[in-house]
Amino acid sequence: ADLKEGMEPVEIRLQPGGILRLRLVDEAGNPVVDGRVALTGPAGVFSGNMNWSAKTGPDGRVQWTSAHTNQMLSICASRYPDFAMSSTRVKADGEEHVIRLQRAIAITGRVIDARTGELVREEIKAFPGYGDGENCWFRGEAWRSTSGTFQVVFHGGDYPWRFRIEAEGYAPYISEALIPVSGASLDVPLEPADPSEMVRGTVWRPDGQPAAGAQVALLNREQGATLRRACFAE
Repeated sequence: ADLKEGMEPVEIRLQPGGILRLRLVDEAGNPVVDGRVALTGPAGVFSGNMNWSAKTGPDGRVQWTSAHTNQMLSICASRYPDFAMSSTRVKADGEEHVIRLQRAIAITGRVIDARTGELVREEIKAFPGYGDGENCWFRGEAWRSTSGTFQVVFHGGDYPWRFRIEAEGYAPYISEALIPVSGASLDVPLEPADPSEMVRGTVWRPDGQPAAGAQVALLNREQGATLRRACFAE
């Protein structure tokens, strides 16, 4: 009804909420403590504005007493960084639904210069990719190193799984589609960047003089930039 001044009191009747009971366990059936479970939106995509999330207790259990009862609920569960995310659809029927989490898979290795065979001492950024296309890379999970080594942790997502490694002065390395094996160690050769593909230019001040110390950011479909107090935020 439309609200207006002087209208009669409106009676709102609430129906009892459904009880959703979940239990998170690992591959061996042991409870996953402090695991995160959350209601997700369409297609299982997590959204911060959804109205329920919780952490499991010492027994791996959690319950929601205000769940919707007239539909299947899309639930995601994880415990970062130890376990991969798992998605499922359940009903708030009062029964306990068990969600089994798999351990996150880590790949480590060395990054070497393809010309010399020596370790790359520039800062290395390594991160996972899930699925195809230019927007598949999870840069927020980048591993940074200056020791010539890398690590990539896969937490689950669309296939194929790949990883990408970048270092200043080198062309990016993109792995083939793979089935990660935890503990696998690889040597990754980086080729020198092609000078003809490098971006070069000069930043000028309003008075026509070169602007020393100016910050420049390269933006693309994968990576943006945020200005904060006239500087790019990290």
